[in-house]
Amino acid sequence: MAVGGKLAAILKYKRVPAADRVRYLESINKNHAQMCATEQWTKDGGEYAKGLENWLAPTKDRYEAAPAPAQPPQSRTNYSEWDPLAGGEV
Repeated sequence: MAVGGKLAAILKYKRVPAADRVRYLESINKNHAQMCATEQWTKDGGEYAKGLENWLAPTKDRYEAAPAPAQPPQSRTNYSEWDPLAGGEV
């Protein structure tokens, strides 16, 4: 019930015309599914996942943002070229 209220508030806040409401809600659902698959929402069993009601806050527009594509961590130092005796920082 609380999620339904949030979705109704979003539609009202965004002034989504009746003809576009299903498409708009489907886009929110797609963004939510993509967010649920991100590391932030799945690590530690989802312990640190954002609450759905918070994510659906009508005036925060979080529900419109698709997650950034996952990128592999980048090494900050190329150790094959680093000379510890040259006084370079790690």
